[in-house]
Amino acid sequence: MFGTNFDIKYKCGRPFTIPIGVVQAKGVMFVDAMVNDKTTFFLVDTGVSHNFMSVQKVKRLRCRVSNEAGSMKTMNSFAKPIDRVARGVELHISAWKGVVDFSMIPMDDYDVVLGMKFMDKVQAFPIPCYNTMCIAHGGAMSCMVPVVRQ
Repeated sequence: MFGTNFDIKYKCGRPFTIPIGVVQAKGVMFVDAMVNDKTTFFLVDTGVSHNFMSVQKVKRLRCRVSNEAGSMKTMNSFAKPIDRVARGVELHISAWKGVVDFSMIPMDDYDVVLGMKFMDKVQAFPIPCYNTMCIAHGGAMSCMVPVVRQ
């Protein structure tokens, strides 16, 4: 089977072909997603516990926010307060759609991060060697989502 294509059929979109035996790009993974009819790249990071969105991105995407106390801690730093949370953000990733919560924090590199909170909720797992992420969400809405590596 090496050197051929592998067709994946899934329920919430059209099938796509994954080339087998092709060296894939390296780097972090992004998915193309829509929030409030606006498309943006979301970083997929399995090393992050929660979902985060920058204050600027929350404003640009016009997400509803609520004031909630909390804190977050990154490695080798002190805990920083989280002032607001964007709850119930309707998210469309490929043919999958659902509702996700994001903590608003100041961020330097990426505007939106999908962490393990998202992965656990929708039963998603990345397949980096094929530039793909599978969202298994209860079986009824399972789909394969192409990712961009940079």
